Amino acid sequence: MITLNVNGKARNLDIPDDMPLLWTLRDVLAMTGTKFGCGQGLCGACTIHIDGQPTRSCITPARAAVGKRVTTIEAIGATYDSTTETTVADSVKKYDEYDLIFECTGYSPIIFDAMQALNENGILILASVTGGGRTTDKVPSDLINQRFVLGNRAMVGTVNAGREHFELGVKDLALCEAMYPGWLGKMLTHKVEGLENFAKVFEILNNSAQYKAIKTYFEVKPI
Repeated sequence: MITLNVNGKARNLDIPDDMPLLWTLRDVLAMTGTKFGCGQGLCGACTIHIDGQPTRSCITPARAAVGKRVTTIEAIGATYDSTTETTVADSVKKYDEYDLIFECTGYSPIIFDAMQALNENGILILASVTGGGRTTDKVPSDLINQRFVLGNRAMVGTVNAGREHFELGVKDLALCEAMYPGWLGKMLTHKVEGLENFAKVFEILNNSAQYKAIKTYFEVKPI
């Protein structure tokens, strides 16, 4: 028997202490907002917070959360819809087109549905790793291409990086700055102070030639 604090409530659970938190949440507590993706802690579908720190629940045993605060996606009031009940296309009718889609299902055909569900200027992020020889027929490739080009949509692939990867990136930027002084400052042409001034960012982005903008960015808080 172990006790976990999940979303502010104490839960007494008769489970093995080495049971992965993912299955503790999904199978024992019926909290299905946390997803199974790759099973190796790479894709991020199973991410929860333990004492405020992002944690991959599929590779974290329940005992690691004893005496700590576990926060799941249910705590922020997110809506869960299953594609076994609602297709991506039907979800667009329900919620409208999406500005951001983070795909981590491991099911490649759904990518093409997601591509068609993006709003103008929307971004689709692919984070699942698929294998095998699955093919997808009847993909409206012309329509997808047209919507992406004319609607300024974007799609990128990524494997979630850890803190050490960001540190390596910062070190590389610092090295480049040392070798070529001033190059980074010349790239960051337009600073906008405060997220509340998002309209100014869009004005610059929509008139980049007029502003001669290369990179426009927010300063959330002075360093």
